[in-house]
Amino acid sequence: MPTLPEELLRDYANNFYGYGSWDAKTWFVGIEEAGGKDFHEIDHRLEMWEKRGRRDLEDACEFYPECRESRWHGVKAIPQRTWKQLI
Repeated sequence: MPTLPEELLRDYANNFYGYGSWDAKTWFVGIEEAGGKDFHEIDHRLEMWEKRGRRDLEDACEFYPECRESRWHGVKAIPQRTWKQLI
């Protein structure tokens, strides 16, 4: 069975806080993010996070498509059911 890069996974878990800006006027706080259905999806997300500089906050509109997740960003975006009431 394949394994994830332990140090990178630990760094992501301890230092990645989500999407947005620390200076934002309004924050939406959630319990989890979408994705992680299989090993390859998690591995690719970690790889993209590392490639982009291991930022503590990411721009969701840029990061999600790079992680092969385009349901909620771009021209064919659909409302995400958890957040659509707040948006």
